[in-house]
Amino acid sequence: MELAIIDLALRRAGRSLGEVLTPVREPVTYSGVLTSTDTRRSVELAAQMVHLGLRDLKIKVGDAHDVERVQAVRTAVGPDIRIRLDANAAWDFETAVNRLAT
Repeated sequence: MELAIIDLALRRAGRSLGEVLTPVREPVTYSGVLTSTDTRRSVELAAQMVHLGLRDLKIKVGDAHDVERVQAVRTAVGPDIRIRLDANAAWDFETAVNRLAT
C-alpha cells in the first residue's frame, strides 16, 4: 500500500517510481549453446559466438567424442571464455567424474 501511495504522489508530480528507485540488477550473462556433436562444427560455431561477443559457452555433451570436442573448443576460444558442460543426464556419476578428470 505504501508503495502505491508513493507511486501516486510521484505521478502527480510528473515523475515515476522508476526514476527515484535505484535499480538493483545483476548483469545477465548470455551463453552460446553448442549442440553439434561434430568437433569441427562446434569449433566453428564457438569461434563465431566469441566473435559476436559471447564470453560464456555451454557445450551439450553425452557421446563418445565429448573430451575431444571440449578440448578443441577450449583451444579455439582460449582460456578467458567460460565453458560449461550440459550432459542432460547422459552421464552417470562415474562417467562424469572420469570425463571431467580428462
